[in-house]
Amino acid sequence: MEKKKFRFNIIDAIILFVILAAIALLVYVFVISDKTVEEYPKCQIECVIEVTRINENLANEAQIGEGKNVFNPVNNKLIGKVISEPEIKNTITTSFDEETGQEIYPEVEGLKDIYFTLRLDAEKTEWGFAAGDLYFDVNDSVRFRVGDFECSGTCLDLKVID
Repeated sequence: MEKKKFRFNIIDAIILFVILAAIALLVYVFVISDKTVEEYPKCQIECVIEVTRINENLANEAQIGEGKNVFNPVNNKLIGKVISEPEIKNTITTSFDEETGQEIYPEVEGLKDIYFTLRLDAEKTEWGFAAGDLYFDVNDSVRFRVGDFECSGTCLDLKVID
């Protein structure tokens, strides 16, 4: 049997170059670029968060007052403070009065809405403001903990303090 002689030509060099370039690109994307973390500008924000339909007894007994620390419930990271006494209001629902043909807004018995005003140390990102691995933006839902009271609320107002 006769052995064939291996020849390295320009086509082999191009194929080898393309394979090496693809490997280099994958190494950059998955290894090197992950180590370059973008630094975002730091600031303080104030936001008003509405927590709706909380049991009346729980709302009245929860230790959620001014000066309490606010935490991310997932990793227990401190994200800020409650800066004013939370406002507790009766929950109001929308319904329709068949007789008059008008919308009516009755209170829901036994349920309360709580409005928190929080001051947070945050970073301005392309998705809004990040504080303790949570994102805050107007009309976004956010889960947080004040004392033993863990809840989800909607950010109604947000302003940058400095």
